[in-house]
Amino acid sequence: MNDVLSTIKEYWAITMTIVGVIGSILILKLDSRYVKQGDLKDIKKNVGNVQTRVTKIEEDLNQLPTAKDIAELQLAVTEMRGETKAVRVELQGLNHLVQLLVEKEVKGNE
Repeated sequence: MNDVLSTIKEYWAITMTIVGVIGSILILKLDSRYVKQGDLKDIKKNVGNVQTRVTKIEEDLNQLPTAKDIAELQLAVTEMRGETKAVRVELQGLNHLVQLLVEKEVKGNE
């Protein structure tokens, strides 16, 4: 029994050093391989924020006009230009008639 105790006493420092080194290596390996709980919570929070932002962007994109809508708008603007030109021509004719009536009125009052 004394031999066992003396052997343990003699090699105690070396044994604990080896166990400590092996334990440290094991902890470092596990630490580098697996995610910490705090980091995992942060990642989940960030993923949730990104999903919310993506959903909002998708909703905004769904409300944008399609190519068909833009083509219809271009057609409507073109039609409005044509109608505006036609109204301008009619207004010029009316303006000319009003000016003639004003001239007649001015000459009639003299």
